[in-house]
Amino acid sequence: FFHADVDSDGQAKVKIVAEHCRSWFHLHRLLNRWDVYFRDFRAEITRADRSMKAHRKYLSAKFKALKPELDASRKAGNSPKACNACGFKAAIPEVLDEQIATVQCLVCDHAETQVEIDCPHCNQAVVIASEGYATCGHCNGSIEPEHLVDALTDHDAAHIGIVDGDDQWEQANCGSCDGYHTVVSRGDVYFCANCFDLSDSVEQCEWCNELNTGDMEHSYSTGCSQCDGKVGWEKDD
Repeated sequence: FFHADVDSDGQAKVKIVAEHCRSWFHLHRLLNRWDVYFRDFRAEITRADRSMKAHRKYLSAKFKALKPELDASRKAGNSPKACNACGFKAAIPEVLDEQIATVQCLVCDHAETQVEIDCPHCNQAVVIASEGYATCGHCNGSIEPEHLVDALTDHDAAHIGIVDGDDQWEQANCGSCDGYHTVVSRGDVYFCANCFDLSDSVEQCEWCNELNTGDMEHSYSTGCSQCDGKVGWEKDD
């Protein structure tokens, strides 16, 4: 990697390192998830991770400058969390409900949604960030979107609602990631347990009747994330 300003401009260096941290966070997570394809490169990946952690020292001045703002947030009862991208305790949480929160790091600008559930394998509390795939830090068990759907669904309320004909409790499909039945109702919003997208509403596909997030206005013809609509049906026919 090379950037012309990395050694000449202090502010540019901070921005570059912050972007590096955000990029490596996402790439490193993918490499770990796809370990079956990259296991022969574990040594190189570990060296890259160590290099990135050393690189983060260039953000320490910005972290120190943010101390008054972080202290004010802490006094207001909104204690900063450690950022998964840069490591500094500067991620300000905004709580959606008792299990879901969004965080924004004031140092590197990394933003993510975090979900807290009990591990389906060992029942220990775990926090999962940005997507529904994770490994439990207690038992190393694999956590997948279907585990989050189960943990985030109020099964008693859902059963009563479905019996009463209230379709807001039915699992929906995600229009953002095409997840099948990964969207659950969380009060006034709908949350995708696969891509962590938040939506204000779900709509029924006019062709297959599946509930989806996103605009279903032309779904009779073009379908939804799970069907090809009338056009696709006639093409197959």
